[in-house]
Amino acid sequence: MARILVVDDDPDVIELCKIFVGDSHEISGETDGVRAIEHLRKRAFDLLITDVRMPGCNGFRLIHQARAIQPALAVIVMSALYNAHDPTSRAIMEAFAPVAMEKPFGLRSLHAAISAALVVLGRAA
Repeated sequence: MARILVVDDDPDVIELCKIFVGDSHEISGETDGVRAIEHLRKRAFDLLITDVRMPGCNGFRLIHQARAIQPALAVIVMSALYNAHDPTSRAIMEAFAPVAMEKPFGLRSLHAAISAALVVLGRAA
């Protein structure tokens, strides 16, 4: 069971993650990047799932700070701005995380993204 921190300014996204994968992974959520950093300082996580656009601290800044705190942290970037078919969009997202996910997402895509992110770090999903 992986410990996952989901950070999105939309609490419904956090709730969907809890509903979709809460049976197989331990899910914590934050709606603010600054509070997420505090959460990461207090507790170790296997995976960070973060939105890009958030008030206070955007997802890219959050990833940078999170990796300074927990260098082995796997990361999934999720965004409505991500387009897997656009090479520029894909390159930007992949520069920050090996796994990117387009919002809105479904159950299968969330499970696949989590599995892929954990496999990249050699962890079982």
